[in-house]
Amino acid sequence: MIPPAPPHTTAPAPPPGGRRSRVWLWVLLGIVGALVIVVIVLLATMLGGKAVVPDLTGLSLTKGVAALDEAGLELGEVAYTSDIPAGIEEGQVVTQRPTAGEEVDQGTSVDVVVAGKAEVTVPDVVGMTAEEAADALGAAGLEAKSIEVEHDAEAVPWWIRPPKPGRRSPRDPRSP
Repeated sequence: MIPPAPPHTTAPAPPPGGRRSRVWLWVLLGIVGALVIVVIVLLATMLGGKAVVPDLTGLSLTKGVAALDEAGLELGEVAYTSDIPAGIEEGQVVTQRPTAGEEVDQGTSVDVVVAGKAEVTVPDVVGMTAEEAADALGAAGLEAKSIEVEHDAEAVPWWIRPPKPGRRSPRDPRSP
C-alpha cells in the first residue's frame, strides 16, 4: 500500500527554462532555415543565371552598353556600316547578335553593327612631312587634306616671334 501524501505539499516545480526555452529554439531554427533558403536562391540566381537579350536597335552605342550592363551581358565586337536603313540615324545600332529576346547565359557577349563610320584614333603627325603625315592618316583610315593658313607675324607675341636679322633680342631668363 502507498502511504498518503502529506496534506500541505505542492506539485514539484518544472525544471528551469523548460517549455519556454524550447519555443525560442524552434523560432531560432526557423529563422536560420529561412536565411539558408534565401542565400541558396540568391546564389542560384547570380551564378549561372539566364538573361534575356534586350533590343538594342535604334539605341546609341552608349545607351546600348547601359542596357547590356543592366541585363548582365557584355558588349562584344562592334562593326560599322555605311548602309544606314530607314529610321536609323548615324551612331545608332542597326543589328545585333544574339537577337533581341533570346535567352542566354549571363555574361554573354552581344555583337552589334552601328550605322556610320568607325571611330579611329588620330595618329600624331607633328614633325612629319606632308607626305609622311598623309600616309600615317591614310593607314588609320582617314583622308588627309592640306590647308594653308595665313598669319600676321606682328600678331604673334614678341617672345614667340624670332628676332629680325641684325637686331638684338632679350634673352629668355629661364634659359641657361
